[in-house]
Amino acid sequence: MLAHSAEYLILLIVSATAFFVVPFALRWAVLCAAGIAFLWYASPEAVVVAIAMTLVNYFAALRIEKHLDTQRAYGLLIATITVDVGALLGFKYIRFLPRLFDSAHLPALKGAESLLLPLGISYYTFQCIGYLVEVYWGRSAAERHCGRLASSILFFPKLMAGPIERPHRFLLQLGAPTRMDLGNVGRGAEQVCLGVFRKCVIADRIGRIIDPVYKNFEGRPGIPLLVAIGLYTVQIYNDFSGYTDIALGTARIFGFELTPNFNRPFSARSVSEFWRRWHISLSSWTTDYVYKPLAIHLRNWSFGGSLAIVITFLVL
Repeated sequence: MLAHSAEYLILLIVSATAFFVVPFALRWAVLCAAGIAFLWYASPEAVVVAIAMTLVNYFAALRIEKHLDTQRAYGLLIATITVDVGALLGFKYIRFLPRLFDSAHLPALKGAESLLLPLGISYYTFQCIGYLVEVYWGRSAAERHCGRLASSILFFPKLMAGPIERPHRFLLQLGAPTRMDLGNVGRGAEQVCLGVFRKCVIADRIGRIIDPVYKNFEGRPGIPLLVAIGLYTVQIYNDFSGYTDIALGTARIFGFELTPNFNRPFSARSVSEFWRRWHISLSSWTTDYVYKPLAIHLRNWSFGGSLAIVITFLVL
């Protein structure tokens, strides 16, 4: 289900209407149902994986909080993060295993090439890891209501292209009883339309122009290639930020505020500033949960800071 499709619009209208019609205590159920429907449209397997990941992290967070400030909590944290990352990497690279098996003259791994990467797995895996770390650090309480946690992880607008939202931040907003705000609905719809325009009118049309250049670049003069490279940058930016606008606008219709992903990156005056303005939710996530913990643990190494930076960029 594409974020600029008629199916997405129908899901948005139905779920947003149900969200404000049902009792406040059941709003989480509407969000869960919408997230499951969004994933089911991609593949039933995506639903199974998402629910399994949610359950694993739900129970792990409860156990971590119970044994906080003990070695057992740390062990649970590392074990669960290993499961999360292992699932993400497994689904990402299992399709390449048949080729590896074949080159090593090992028995064929049947069915691996047909497995699809579950929709949204990168985004909700990062969210789950952030949630676990926040609980381990004692900065957020473990969510007792499994359905509420699932609604924060599986909120459908951010499953396509982010942003990587912090579950505790979303849960605070979900816990605040609000009524439908026509101002939010109007501004949200406007932002959704802006995102569709950037994706369909700008990014997709640029793609039609430069695709023939990339498909047959041999023998072309340098100027068309340089123009194609420049336009490709514009295409990627409007494609990605267009999806983000759709997600932010959709969330606003529900009364939620998600983390913005872009802040005029091409007006940056340095490379570091550019990365702070580009994919903001991912940059802040890696800073908080990868770079800072690594820098602290490696602070006694002479090259610890540099190693922390390298590992962080590998994650990016």
